[in-house]
Amino acid sequence: MQGRSVPKPVTTFEEAGFPEYLLTTIRAQGFAAPTPIQCQSWPMALSGRDLVAIAQTGSGKTISFALPAMLHINACVSSHPALPECHN
Repeated sequence: MQGRSVPKPVTTFEEAGFPEYLLTTIRAQGFAAPTPIQCQSWPMALSGRDLVAIAQTGSGKTISFALPAMLHINACVSSHPALPECHN
């Protein structure tokens, strides 16, 4: 990791601060712990920072950016129903 004020990695799904409905789904799928790329990238993505992640196929890269993106979209739609293209 490089940059200024890089957030510390998470070690559990709960530590990432995901809503309970998402944690329930993750547990139901049988995932015990986030992968190393997820541990590093979620704090960055969830804080709105830019991120470039390089890891092997099957390492969890897609969900590393997809979950924070979906949470952002859900928050925008919930807080601005007439403005789904929220830019915060």
